[in-house]
Amino acid sequence: MTAHAPLAHWQARARSAATASAEAHAEAHVEACADEAVTAACAEERRVDAGDGIAYTRDEFVEFYGGTAEWDAAGAASSRA
Repeated sequence: MTAHAPLAHWQARARSAATASAEAHAEAHVEACADEAVTAACAEERRVDAGDGIAYTRDEFVEFYGGTAEWDAAGAASSRA
């Protein structure tokens, strides 16, 4: 037996960390848009993040991902409110 954990263990840990990060991102987004002071910012163009299915502004994508590749690949958010 090796001293290293099985690959599946590390993959599960990585998925868990990614999910927690996406959930924290989504929660912060919802809280910010609930604040009346940022309502105007919530009216900006939004695109859906494939990682969590929530629509974000370009600035939010750049802040979270550090670039625009994910924004460019994301689909436009529905116009439904």
